[in-house]
Amino acid sequence: MSARGGGLADGVGEGAVEEVDQERPGQLGGENGLPSGPGPPSTAPAQQALYFGNSSEYWMNLQANYDLKVARRNLKPEDAERIKAQRVA
Repeated sequence: MSARGGGLADGVGEGAVEEVDQERPGQLGGENGLPSGPGPPSTAPAQQALYFGNSSEYWMNLQANYDLKVARRNLKPEDAERIKAQRVA
């Protein structure tokens, strides 16, 4: 499915679908009226759930897992060594 076909079919803007497809969610720059920022537009998970017949939580978890993967990949080794685990009482 193309970004244009999928985006238009489920009511999500073509630009938003292309951004997610290219692993650049939330970096839209406002051309389609969506705010820039991390993650997909707030309505995207609900729209995708309706279109694909699954849950909004599935799409939210998919995005959260991707964000964590990127954060771990970008964590510098020296920062990871500097951070000490704390014991919780």
